[in-house]
Amino acid sequence: MKKFLILLLMSPLAVWAQKTHTVGPKETLYSLGRQYNVHPRELAEYNNIPVGSGLTIGQVLKIPSKKTLAPLSAPQQPAAKESPKPMQAPSQAPEVKSTPIYHTVAKKETLYQISRSNNTTVELIRKWNNLEGDALKEGAKLIVGYSSSNDRQQKAIAQMPPVVKTEAALKPALTEPEPIKEKPVEPKPVVKKENEVKPILTETDKPVVAIREQEKPKADEPAKPKPVAVEDVPDNKRSGVTGSGGFFRQAFEEQGGDKKNLRETTGTAAIFKTNSGFEDQKYYCLYNQALPGTIVKITNTSNQQYVFAKVLDVMPDMKKNQGVLIRVSNSALQALGTDAETFSCTVSY
Repeated sequence: MKKFLILLLMSPLAVWAQKTHTVGPKETLYSLGRQYNVHPRELAEYNNIPVGSGLTIGQVLKIPSKKTLAPLSAPQQPAAKESPKPMQAPSQAPEVKSTPIYHTVAKKETLYQISRSNNTTVELIRKWNNLEGDALKEGAKLIVGYSSSNDRQQKAIAQMPPVVKTEAALKPALTEPEPIKEKPVEPKPVVKKENEVKPILTETDKPVVAIREQEKPKADEPAKPKPVAVEDVPDNKRSGVTGSGGFFRQAFEEQGGDKKNLRETTGTAAIFKTNSGFEDQKYYCLYNQALPGTIVKITNTSNQQYVFAKVLDVMPDMKKNQGVLIRVSNSALQALGTDAETFSCTVSY
């Protein structure tokens, strides 16, 4: 009788007692939640453990009597707005030719997280890896899918850089116009007339332009003056003999040389070599006391023969010109009736 009363008194206490569960091999919060019809999150919060953490064998969990969340009959699928829809899992096992895709389990990573990151389901991962529960070991390699040869080719093609087509490549080869080949112009044959007689051109009939072009010296060759020998000059053209004084006599008179107020300077004369003046009696000199272009009268003091010469320029400042009053041309020296390199003279202008 006493035992019966004790059982009656302890029966309500047994109902109100805390229900617990000792974790066995390969058991997770999700499997225990389905077993006790409790949401895994509510079971984790009730025992003060993270939802994604694994369970150890022999761990004692408290089973809540009051349930605030609806239990999970299957793994929770992601919402359509939050993330894209997972790819449809193949209904049949992959072919032998397919290559498995592996995933290394990270710390505190669950099957549900792995399935979401690899676009597959928990059931397929269990099937491919022969898993009975949800417990995972950190660093383990799991098969999360298979890739066929076609998939690998498509990925390789997608990673290739785009081909940039140039304008020449875009144009079809058939539409390119063929280059127009120009026919060579055949020269007409020149028919020579048998009775045609070419005119013989004399020296006077030649074009003046052609003669002048022949007379012009080349750009890289200095003009060669025509040499005139002193002994070839006739005696009647020598100024000293005739007494005319040469070509510049009239110019000397026009510049006032016939007046009595002439400037006269006596000194030593020398020569400078030139071939001009032997035929045209144009005599030139180098003189420092008159401007270039001035006509001066040069008189040989030994024989009183004279010439009229045009001043070309001053004498260079050289040692050989020290003590020399004037330098005259070869033809002027001959007209003055001397062949000495230096002689005494009087210059007036």
